[in-house]
Amino acid sequence: MKKAILFDLGNTLAYYFEKSEFPEILKKSVTEVQSHLRQRALLSVSEEVMWGRVKEENHESSDYQVRPLEGRLTRIFKIRDKTQSSELIGSMCRWFMKPIFVRVRIYQDTIAALKELKSRGYKLAIVSNTTWGSPASLWRETPRKHRFERVF
Repeated sequence: MKKAILFDLGNTLAYYFEKSEFPEILKKSVTEVQSHLRQRALLSVSEEVMWGRVKEENHESSDYQVRPLEGRLTRIFKIRDKTQSSELIGSMCRWFMKPIFVRVRIYQDTIAALKELKSRGYKLAIVSNTTWGSPASLWRETPRKHRFERVF
């Protein structure tokens, strides 16, 4: 007898984007970080260099290991002193994810289906990958915001 069900978050419980939409979202995400750094007078790379680095970073690891967003953004924007910039890198991740999170739509039947499964005694969990190796903590906001984390 089945005792647990694991769910992927993106495009299973909530809609974020299709793979074909990601190039445009990536542009918006990088531009958000660029604007954030410019406002804080911390942008130290040219437009050309920045987009060249984005192109270099836009792939997954050949061994399928996660390539964390923090490292990608550090390389793209040439953030040198990582020890003094943990707040900065965290804010860069948030700005990067903004164009993705504004798109989220919970499927109409998600809440009802989860409640029904829980009422039948199933243990429920989310096991999910993240866009560009983004921090899992940011993705936990969707279930909280849409109030379905209580069934997990």
